[in-house]
Amino acid sequence: AMNTSLGAHIDRFARVVESVRWLADQLLNRAALALILLWLTARAIRRASRDSAAADAAVAPGDSSPARDMATPAPVHDDARALLLLAGAVPLAFTFALGLLTGADLQLQWGTAFLLFVVPAVMELAPAGFWRRVDLRRMFVAFAVIQSLLIIQNHLASPHSPVAALRDHHWRTFDSQALAQQVAPAARAALGGPIRVIVGNTGEAGSVSLRLPEHPLVLIDGNYAASPWLSPQRVAQCGALVLDVARGLPGEHPLGPPFVGRAWHVVPPQGGGCN
Repeated sequence: AMNTSLGAHIDRFARVVESVRWLADQLLNRAALALILLWLTARAIRRASRDSAAADAAVAPGDSSPARDMATPAPVHDDARALLLLAGAVPLAFTFALGLLTGADLQLQWGTAFLLFVVPAVMELAPAGFWRRVDLRRMFVAFAVIQSLLIIQNHLASPHSPVAALRDHHWRTFDSQALAQQVAPAARAALGGPIRVIVGNTGEAGSVSLRLPEHPLVLIDGNYAASPWLSPQRVAQCGALVLDVARGLPGEHPLGPPFVGRAWHVVPPQGGGCN
C-alpha cells in the first residue's frame, strides 16, 4: 500500500478533486439506493403526519387517537445514538481527510464496509420517535421497486445484456474467456511455447491467467515490487504476454471489439529454458 495508494502523494489540487470524488462515490453511488429509500420513507412519514394533524384538529381535546399514541417519542439512549453516529460518520470522514492531508490515492472500495452504518446514522439525526410512524407496507413496496430496478439495471449492464450499448466493460464483467481464446494461440506461437507470464493490470491479466490452462504468473503493471513471485531473470527466460492500452507500437496487435482501445504483444524469451 505504501508503494501504491498511500504513497501516491497526489498534488494539492488533485487531492481535493479526488477526495471529493471519492466521498461523492460513497454517498451518491454506493449508498444512493439506501438513502433514496430512506428519503421516500421520511417523505411518507411527513405526509402522514400532516394528514394526522389535519384530522386531529377536528377531534375534541380530551379524545385520544392512534396518531397521538404513535407520535409518542421513544426513549433516547445517548450511548447507542453516539455509537451509530460515530460508526456512520468517522470512517468516511477519516478516509476523506486522509486523501486531503496526505495525497493518498483513495480506492473506491475503502469505504464500502462502513456504508452499512450510514443509514442508521442519518436516521439518528431525525427527531425522537420520528421513525416509529413509518408505514411498513409502503416502505416494503418502495424497497421491492428499487430492488427490481436494480436487478434490471445489473442485467442490462452485464456482458449478457440484450442492449450492446449498455454493456459494462469493467474488468469484473468483461468476457475474459473470449479474450483468452482470441490472444492465446497467436501468443503461444510468438513465444514458441506455453504462456508462462502475463504483464498487465490485476483485473485483466489476472482474469485471463485463470482462463488459460497454463495459469501463467502475473507481473502486475510490469512492477516487480508488486509481484515478488517473479524476477527479471524469470521473465527474460520465459518471455511474456503483455496486455495493455493500444499505443501503436511496433509488434502490437489491437484486440478490437469488444476490447476497444486494448492491445497485446509479446516479449520473446531470451533463451536458457523455462520450466
